[in-house]
Amino acid sequence: MATNETQMKKVVEELKSKGKVTRNWCLQNYISRLSAIIYTLRYDYGWDFKGERVYYGEDKAHWDYEYVVTKQGRDPYEKTEKN
Repeated sequence: MATNETQMKKVVEELKSKGKVTRNWCLQNYISRLSAIIYTLRYDYGWDFKGERVYYGEDKAHWDYEYVVTKQGRDPYEKTEKN
């Protein structure tokens, strides 16, 4: 399995379990191409997302970008008759 496939698999698992994924979570898990994964899920597998900047910390000086699933499409790793 190629590295980018492994990264996408981790993102899909996070999206299915929590319904969202953040940029910082991806960077902590050595996933640097989140936008490319979101693009692939959206246009190749029918997912839809709402993206927004989320502020945190006492002074709200820190922020993260969060993608929330609004429509879950096909799972790229689910076995089908073609696989």
